[in-house]
Amino acid sequence: MEMTYASCTVGVTAGVADGNLVASVRIYWPSNEDAAMQTYEFEVPGNFLDEKEAIVFGTEWAKEWIDEHCV
Repeated sequence: MEMTYASCTVGVTAGVADGNLVASVRIYWPSNEDAAMQTYEFEVPGNFLDEKEAIVFGTEWAKEWIDEHCV
């Protein structure tokens, strides 16, 4: 799933790390330079029941991270 939030582009997918379902979050933050983007990647662990739950949680987690670090 990809969306725009507070001038950042956020991509969230579900994946498996160490045998556990995780939310994989990628945040693209535009920098002050022409066309340059800063990219942040995270694996957000949780006790997710399915991929949909991981993606929903990862999306909310990304919004909170952006509010804290990018705005």
